Amino acid sequence: DVVLVGNVCSRNHPEAVETQRLRLPYESLPSAVERFFLHDRLSLVVAGTHGKTTTSSLTAWLLEAAGRDPGFLIGGVLTNFGRSFKLGSGKDFVLEGDEYDSAYFDKAPKFLHYRPHGAIITSIEFDHADIYDSIDEIEERFAEFAALIPSDGVLLACFENERVRRVSQKAACRVLSYGLSSDYDWHPARIEMNPDGSSFVLMNRGREIAHLKTSMSGEHNILNITAACALLVERGLDAARLPEALLSFKGVARRQNVYGPIAGVRVIDDFAHHPTAIRYTLEGLRRAFPQGRMLTAFDPATNTTSRNFFQKELAECFACADMVVFGPPSRSDRIAPAERLDLERLTEDLQRGGIAAYHGRDADEIAAVLLREAKAGDSIVVMSNRSFGGLKNKLIELLEKKR
Repeated sequence: DVVLVGNVCSRNHPEAVETQRLRLPYESLPSAVERFFLHDRLSLVVAGTHGKTTTSSLTAWLLEAAGRDPGFLIGGVLTNFGRSFKLGSGKDFVLEGDEYDSAYFDKAPKFLHYRPHGAIITSIEFDHADIYDSIDEIEERFAEFAALIPSDGVLLACFENERVRRVSQKAACRVLSYGLSSDYDWHPARIEMNPDGSSFVLMNRGREIAHLKTSMSGEHNILNITAACALLVERGLDAARLPEALLSFKGVARRQNVYGPIAGVRVIDDFAHHPTAIRYTLEGLRRAFPQGRMLTAFDPATNTTSRNFFQKELAECFACADMVVFGPPSRSDRIAPAERLDLERLTEDLQRGGIAAYHGRDADEIAAVLLREAKAGDSIVVMSNRSFGGLKNKLIELLEKKR
């Protein structure tokens, strides 16, 4: 009936070529989601450079726990469901709204297909250097997204970010601010963090809405929770349901998943690959596990981090780490030498800042370096948006043998 073409597929892919030769109808996946699944649903879209997957997963689970049976399509595996999608029979459909393009023939950002009725914008920073030339171009796409929300909809905008403030002015709907400051419409108060997670009071314009506890750590996750809860309360969800529902949220695969301690060492698997996300994640983990050292392995695998666009930022975002080991940048042969990430310079910059830094050839070498240094009480944080050569599993296997 129709061939759906994912955005990993190039125009020269043999199946794409054959689709056109046979004159079969085809469209991008976001276009198909809009056409087949959203025409009779209220779409709740979470957009932003950081926190999309966690915040959309929280939104979906809070609706599920409230008995609303939502549909969802999210770029990560929700542990509560064991999958990343669900049709659902309820009116709500939760989507992770990505600003990446939809297909080789459909250059619109995915989120422009998603008909947002309620939305969250968590942050706007530069990313996706393979398709965007500047942060201003990215901001323009987010402004288009905000303008899609109808007048009877609602936008939760993180006013911690100046660009989010600006694009929210393009919305015709109600705009509600959120952030750490009590000046915003929605904010957390009385934040407490410990190795078991975090607790805080959800506030709305000076009123206490709910006392919340979570196993997640870090101020960035508290803001993600604030946004998800605020959106749903603004859309009529009973706030009394939030505490129990949040406690039962089991997280998302590869978002601060903790294994161990094994032989006294924790292995933490995380998806962070942007300098801001790296900094937020490490700061949160440092608060959660203040004892012991933090040894970090980072995989510069994205189209942006394999370039030197974040050369300076990558030298600064690991400030909470005691040691950093870098994997080889991805697809360097496709990047002009003048644009490539300079690992030698990066490790030297970190070393000058007092952080032990190395770069390894592969996962086996990186695992050996980390385990040679790791002592009881330490945490090893593996950061990658791909498999990183199976590094996390190698570390766990070798620690099990050591135990």
